[in-house]
Amino acid sequence: MGNGPKIVVVVLVVLVGTFVAGVLLHQRGNDTATAGTGGASDRLTTVYERWFGDVAGVDRKDLRADCFAPDTGDDGDNADRLVVQGACTLWVEPSQTRLRLVRLHTVDAGDGLTVSSRAPESDFVIEDEIGDDKDVRVAVDGEGTGIGLVCGFARTCVLTLTGEA
Repeated sequence: MGNGPKIVVVVLVVLVGTFVAGVLLHQRGNDTATAGTGGASDRLTTVYERWFGDVAGVDRKDLRADCFAPDTGDDGDNADRLVVQGACTLWVEPSQTRLRLVRLHTVDAGDGLTVSSRAPESDFVIEDEIGDDKDVRVAVDGEGTGIGLVCGFARTCVLTLTGEA
């Protein structure tokens, strides 16, 4: 067998392994009360970090959302703040980088904030419920994606972008 077919087989094995890991971690994640630390998406992100090494963060310029708080002054305090009333989608622009992390911190998640996103290089969607004062890491691939943020009924949730999670 030449190198071409071997590479195809390795890529298929990695994709199937990622899918199976995502399904298993998602099922385990449903057994936990909160997911920001130790939930399904956090465990899957840790698996990706082991496979790909240190994962770069997404630059602020590559993020857009209707729920970014308006900048109220020269200090830029609100530039990295998301205020979710009901639901909001945080859009991540495509990039040449294969794998990146969006790092968020919940300031006020009320009764729970649901975060959902497509797993990198897959169509599988991972969803977790996050509580107050939690760090959240969402892995995204080079295609970019939308990260769904849903706050409880008639609630307002506040998150900040952070360089570390």
